[in-house]
Amino acid sequence: MTEEILNKLKEHDGRFDAHDAKFIEYDRRFDEHDRRFDEIDRRFDNVEKRLDNHDDQLEFLAKKTLEHDDKLEMLIYTTKRTENNVDKIMNTLDYLVKLGEKHDQEMVMISHGMFRLTERVEVLEKHCGIVST
Repeated sequence: MTEEILNKLKEHDGRFDAHDAKFIEYDRRFDEHDRRFDEIDRRFDNVEKRLDNHDDQLEFLAKKTLEHDDKLEMLIYTTKRTENNVDKIMNTLDYLVKLGEKHDQEMVMISHGMFRLTERVEVLEKHCGIVST
């Protein structure tokens, strides 16, 4: 009977050794999983840092966009004023060109009138015997 008990104990020891081997394998696998999770945590930390950096950059770009919106509104306002001023200048220039054309036409008419008067004066001088200088 004692021998049966000893055999049973040896059998149980063998089973426990097999279970211990399985537990050692499980511990090894859990250690491997822990190592992989640590690596994944490092990668997530790097991704989080990059996202934080992108958040900062996005915030910077948003501020710059608002600044540029203000500058663009001012530029549009200035451009409209400049267009209005250019329109006024062009209207004034058109008016001055018309005055110049009118003046040139009047000068041509006056020149022809002077020419005709000069011819008439010369004819009268010859008729009256006056010598012109």
